[in-house]
Amino acid sequence: MKIGDRVVFLSETGGGVVAGFQGKNIVLVEDADGFQIPMALNDVVVVDGNNDYSSAHSVESRKATANNEKQRPAAEPRKEELKEPVREIEEREGGDTLNVYLAFAPVDALNIGNTTFECYLVNDSNFFLSFTYLSAEASRWSLRCTDVVEPNTKYYIEELSHSQVSDIEHVQIQFITYKKNRPFLIKDPVACDLKIDGMKFFKLHAFRQNLYFEQPALLFPLIKNNDIAMHDKTPKESAEVKSNENKSDGYVRRYEDRRRGGYPQRSNDDVMVVDLHSAELLETTSGMSNTEILQYQLSYFNKVMSEQIKHRGKKIVFIHGKGEGVLRQSIIRDLKYKYKSCIYQDASFQEYGYGATQVTIR
Repeated sequence: MKIGDRVVFLSETGGGVVAGFQGKNIVLVEDADGFQIPMALNDVVVVDGNNDYSSAHSVESRKATANNEKQRPAAEPRKEELKEPVREIEEREGGDTLNVYLAFAPVDALNIGNTTFECYLVNDSNFFLSFTYLSAEASRWSLRCTDVVEPNTKYYIEELSHSQVSDIEHVQIQFITYKKNRPFLIKDPVACDLKIDGMKFFKLHAFRQNLYFEQPALLFPLIKNNDIAMHDKTPKESAEVKSNENKSDGYVRRYEDRRRGGYPQRSNDDVMVVDLHSAELLETTSGMSNTEILQYQLSYFNKVMSEQIKHRGKKIVFIHGKGEGVLRQSIIRDLKYKYKSCIYQDASFQEYGYGATQVTIR
């Protein structure tokens, strides 16, 4: 929806021309008398536009409303609803080339350490996208969202805090594409397996300017220019995340921000040792508050746990230091509520000194 679009109201008689917007959910509609009427976005429908269908303008934001629809009590349709016009889906030139992204936009980019992130599925094409969005915990999968995304639209899925980012370190997006009321060339069903490094969400430079959001966002391409994931690879190989910068082989890249040198750890056959001191995890803490550093350390702890949780009997020593005990208390809290089957204890003082906790995967 853009300024200049002609719209009609769904809940009452009337309409006009879009004159502007207030926040995310209010549109100002100017009627025939020149008065601007504030209306909820989901209470108006476009009946005529200015025919500017470029990617930068035609991709519109929608909030998922499936849960609200399920909770709405059954009622007789209003007369105004019976008069709702059928909206013709306009196609843009070049839109038959499929481009789909999973995107994360910070709510407050100036406070990257404490903000939440809005998750979207971006459909930059002339096709409808019927999708399912799943996340994995060990070998078990959970459905996070399923719906249909209209052409040239970005679809709001959910809002995540830093602590919830660890829940989506391994996701899969499955979808089929189609058109309504017009012929099209069929495209194969898609299942994109994606691993996401939660450390990216602490790095402001990972969020970049793009065509689909006014603010910088973190975009993971699922299909780009009709090229999809490498289905001829094994699941392990297809889940590998590689940067697509300075590449041109046409395949979708899986992004995983692997830290230089991997885990700051030393290990033997029995014990993995992970040092959670900020000096080991971060190249610099300049500009970061104590809270932001703590959240980064906890996110790293959860990353290690989620990757090792399937290795029963594995022992991991987390070196967190003594300090004021805030990091240790936060780790113990996560162990109690997120990893209930695991056993933990103070690590050997002779080997690791004070300020280390040993976790046994069970």
